[in-house]
Amino acid sequence: MGTDRQRGGIMTSVRSIGSDFGNLAATIQKHGRDRRLIGFDVFDTLLRRRIEPETVKDLSARHLTRQLTGLLAISPLRTWGMPDWKLLREKRRVLEIEMGEETERAGGDHEFRLRDMVTRWVSQCVPPTVPLHRISEISAATVAHEIKMESCATLPTSHIVLALETARLCAKRLVYVSDSYMSDEDIRFLLGHNGLLEFFDDGYVSSEYMLTKRSGRLFDKVIAEESLAPRDFLFIGDNQYSDRDSAARVGIQSILVRDTAEKARRTQLQLVDQLSRNNSFWVARHQREIVKALPTRLFANPRDASSPHYHLGTFLAPSFMAFTLHILEEAKSRGLRKVFFLSREGLTFIKMYRRIVRALGCKDQAPEAEYLVVSRASTFLASNQTFDIQALERIWWQYQGQSLARILKNFSLPVEEFGPLAISAGVTDLDAPISNLHACTPLRAFFELPETQRLFALHRDNARDLLTRYFTTRGWFASSGDPAGTVGVVDIGWKGSIQSNIHKAFETRSDAPAICGFYFGLTRDLQDESVTNQRIGYMADTKNGDWLQECIFKNGSVFEMFSTAMHGGAAGYVERANGTVKATIKLESTERENFNSHFADVKRGIDDYVDEMIGVLPLLDAASADLRPGLLDQLRRYILYPTHAEAKAFLEYTHVENFGVFKVSDYGWKGSWKKILRGSPKDLPHRLLHELRQQLWQEGIVKRSRVPLGNLLYDLIETRRASKW
Repeated sequence: MGTDRQRGGIMTSVRSIGSDFGNLAATIQKHGRDRRLIGFDVFDTLLRRRIEPETVKDLSARHLTRQLTGLLAISPLRTWGMPDWKLLREKRRVLEIEMGEETERAGGDHEFRLRDMVTRWVSQCVPPTVPLHRISEISAATVAHEIKMESCATLPTSHIVLALETARLCAKRLVYVSDSYMSDEDIRFLLGHNGLLEFFDDGYVSSEYMLTKRSGRLFDKVIAEESLAPRDFLFIGDNQYSDRDSAARVGIQSILVRDTAEKARRTQLQLVDQLSRNNSFWVARHQREIVKALPTRLFANPRDASSPHYHLGTFLAPSFMAFTLHILEEAKSRGLRKVFFLSREGLTFIKMYRRIVRALGCKDQAPEAEYLVVSRASTFLASNQTFDIQALERIWWQYQGQSLARILKNFSLPVEEFGPLAISAGVTDLDAPISNLHACTPLRAFFELPETQRLFALHRDNARDLLTRYFTTRGWFASSGDPAGTVGVVDIGWKGSIQSNIHKAFETRSDAPAICGFYFGLTRDLQDESVTNQRIGYMADTKNGDWLQECIFKNGSVFEMFSTAMHGGAAGYVERANGTVKATIKLESTERENFNSHFADVKRGIDDYVDEMIGVLPLLDAASADLRPGLLDQLRRYILYPTHAEAKAFLEYTHVENFGVFKVSDYGWKGSWKKILRGSPKDLPHRLLHELRQQLWQEGIVKRSRVPLGNLLYDLIETRRASKW
């Protein structure tokens, strides 16, 4: 590539060189040796972007809108149909053009300075009565926010450090030259933030001189300031007009960086960005592109790249983060006094909650978060007023065929005290399953014994006292004289039975708060909702009657298993020697084996993705409601149409159920081929479907069967079946 230039009546030819980032160091070594000066473009050469420059300006417009309207950092300004920030953004676009034209009329190039522009922008957006000092404060905050967004949005380009080290060996001086409305101080900050400033002796930024590379006048300025001939200056950049053609016009040789992989990444980012502006379905995909396109921690270990378990963690993390953002939004809008995250899944979400609050800088507005060590087992006894058939029905509909020994265990009642009473009432085998709850005469006789009821009341009152004292230390009850208010509880799902237990245990106390439960998915099987006991499902809620949402219940275990904290479940509460109450923890051996196996890989994938996402969270200015459609579609794909690797990996997981029944479930085929093959051949498909529907995660089993289009056919059958309900 060459460009002719006429200087003093003599036509000269300056040839530019092409390179990609991987070969840039070698190209500099070949063509930069003994140069007095080597210069680098900044954006897309030294630094690459997670988001487009225009998107940064969008974020500034949203931030300014919040300042002018008093909205908080967690306000969902991206909700469609709210145009305020877009009006401010248009004002900025017009103002930038006007200020550039003013500079041209004054003899400079089409350029402006960020701080001057922001001050005029704010002045145009505020009422005339706003004093100048307040305009200055808002302007300073807006500039600071935009520079913060730029620091989040930029990372060093691949292989650029090696290229800079090579350039230092070849040339006497290194400079950066940038067309930017930001100041030289801002550019230095961004380079320093990314560990690149130490390579440079000086820098030239268009807004400092009101001269641009595109016109060539900024290059003339560099040559004059550095007191050198153009042939002694080698420039590296990515823009064929500003960095190649303009440099050639003043006699400077350039290396034009063209990188196919980086161009493909930018093209995809621009496409998804544009789609997300027009349809909220793409907002989650845009977020994922921002996080995963330029990872610093994700897949840092080469082993993780081929691990389906680690991949599953990175897949689940965005949905978990969106759910946590939903909690934050709802808790603030509802004015909750406090948000309690219920063990064990709550530990995952409280960590995300606190990190989101810090990243968004809204600690003063976000309700306080607290971790509660609770379980169905540790709260069930305290929640019951009676010990009879009616109380047992609360869990019998889900866990039928329990033995009396299992019933006593679920109520946390000692078998050694209640067993003899049951035998005296006619129960012959404490471990025998009870097939018909209402027709079991010995069971009814056992409940009617006065001693049974006396002992039950004694244990229940003790359990309720310990639970009350534990909750008091965690700040559940209102302080003396303060209104009880409303608190939030957070769990993965599915029915909200722990919330029901807590509400029933404390419903007679005047200082007990109303409860609003937040769940990743919610099946409204319990009929105890009221003004003081409400529930909200984020990703799925059966009250909506939406078949697309409810597909996540087809494999709810994947969300429950991998949001569960790696400690045991709450077995109950005991009094310490100093009079305080603590929760007792029990970890089943199977759970310990899980946590030491592939569960750890999935958890690491979640943690790494969250770390990456928190670092760029200020760039992800979207409400949880906007994220939900795209995330739900991704979850539906995983559950209904898993890849063979995803379905196979699930065979290595087990799920422990330790309330109602004790059961360790795995995800292999447990059906009976004998039942399927026995009978009329024409009914064989019906028998096959019947057996398949008894399995855990049927879609995974279908995928592992390798039947061509099997998952598509099964989805069609199940969808048609659901449409008839």
